[in-house]
Parts: sequence; structure tokens; C-alpha cells
Amino acid sequence: MSSEYEIRRLLREAAEKLAGRKLTEQEASRLYQSYQQASGTPYNKIIIALSIVTSFSEGQIIEKRSSSDDFDRVMQDLKRELEGK
Repeated sequence: MSSEYEIRRLLREAAEKLAGRKLTEQEASRLYQSYQQASGTPYNKIIIALSIVTSFSEGQIIEKRSSSDDFDRVMQDLKRELEGK
């Protein structure tokens, strides 16, 4: 079972790596809330939440993931956490 704390931490880390800056507490709260309200697979929910908070499109997020080892690592960690592995 995934811990809410760990999901919040990894979502925030992913958004900060994507945006290239620290998130405000308000943005971090909106990120998790957006994740919870999104529907679909855990991965789709991550993409939707990141897109809402950072204003990056899904294509831009995928492109960033393929070009940044740091961002890809965080996304992999987040996916593993959500899958409970």
C-alpha cells in the first residue's frame, strides 16, 4: 500500500524537476488534489496533475522525461510507489 506522504513527496519532486523550480505550498496542495481528482490509470493521473500545475502538455512531459534522467528516475519511483512495488 502506498503512503500518502510518499506519493505527495514524489509528485512534488517530479513537478519541481519538470518546472525547474520549487513549488509553493499552494501549488503542491493543488498538485496532490489534481492527482486525486483525475481519473484513469495511476500514470495518466500523474500526467494530468503535472500538466495542471506546470502548464506543460502531455507531449512536453513525455519529451522532458525522455531527455532528463533525473525526471525519468522520479517518474519511475512514483510509478513504483503507486503500483505498490
